[in-house]
Amino acid sequence: ELGEKSAFYHTSVTQYLRVNPQDCFVCIGTFAKVLQDGILQQGAKSSQIYTFDQTAQAYTLIRSLQMPCFYLKGSRFYQLEQLIHGCTA
Repeated sequence: ELGEKSAFYHTSVTQYLRVNPQDCFVCIGTFAKVLQDGILQQGAKSSQIYTFDQTAQAYTLIRSLQMPCFYLKGSRFYQLEQLIHGCTA
């Protein structure tokens, strides 16, 4: 969706992150590894980052995290809303 500069945009957005020790990052899709590299550059530990090729692969992890709050951002192509079905109280 972002064209030939997709990798650049996925990397550059990570410069705005302020990583905290309790943060967990779940990266899904074609540019998940690119995001992971950018998040690591912002000071995250590799144990804080999970990467998946498809949304369904992340579902079990998201449910197990038991996070009181999380932020989803991504392409409509990956239908991220599927991750919150069954995760709300």
